Amino acid sequence: MTTGERIKKRRLQLGMTVPETADKLGVSVATMYRYEKGEIEKLPSTALEPLARLLHTTPAWLMGWKEEDGPSYPPVGHIPLLKDISGDVPLLDEQNIEDYIPSPPFLRTDFAIRHRGHDMINARIFDGDIVYIRSCRDVNNGEIAAVLIDGQMALKRVYRMPDRLTLRAENPLVLDRVFSWAELDRVRIVGQGVCFLSPVQHEADRAGGDWRRFVGRPAAARGGGVTPMDEEQARLAWKHDQQRKRSGKDPADE
Repeated sequence: MTTGERIKKRRLQLGMTVPETADKLGVSVATMYRYEKGEIEKLPSTALEPLARLLHTTPAWLMGWKEEDGPSYPPVGHIPLLKDISGDVPLLDEQNIEDYIPSPPFLRTDFAIRHRGHDMINARIFDGDIVYIRSCRDVNNGEIAAVLIDGQMALKRVYRMPDRLTLRAENPLVLDRVFSWAELDRVRIVGQGVCFLSPVQHEADRAGGDWRRFVGRPAAARGGGVTPMDEEQARLAWKHDQQRKRSGKDPADE
């Protein structure tokens, strides 16, 4: 099996499309197709290692240097749940992964973290809640992001000022973390908070048909306690819930 065939096989096993894989890898769709067709025989290390991490395997398996059965594959539709992050290895390295958990069927998420502490309580995110993250390198002002601060993972609202970056908690007792532009090498945004799963039973009124009822409230989709964080995610959750109510089944099962 060629390297290109291994890349395609692994991508299909994970249920990923070529455009999705290219976007996450930071290359063009055409380049991704060239990888899979074997038109680029020797992948540069700058592409090989991130591609292996994205496909939850190793460079040695992709290149055919090791012919064992290959990596252990997480179930389709599952994403990594990260544990304590080590700054010495890539974010989605197996060393950082605690488990693989189901991704909400109505939202695109790439990994999840288990929130620690009480600095996001006003966003109703409590200690131990699972927060689903969509990978990105930037977010809009005021959005909740997963941020590495000096190598440690945190959830914060992000605010950019002309002369500084402010990371704000959702707890008035927690001070802002403020970084000048000269200090930005200490901070790295790794994703946008999409929704969270909490064992705490929040009150949710679903009697009406307004998607706004889902903002900060559990969606009536599979899992029941998955709570969208903003209006865009709430619209998707509301649409999913309405489809489920009309059809009598979860559209994700079709």
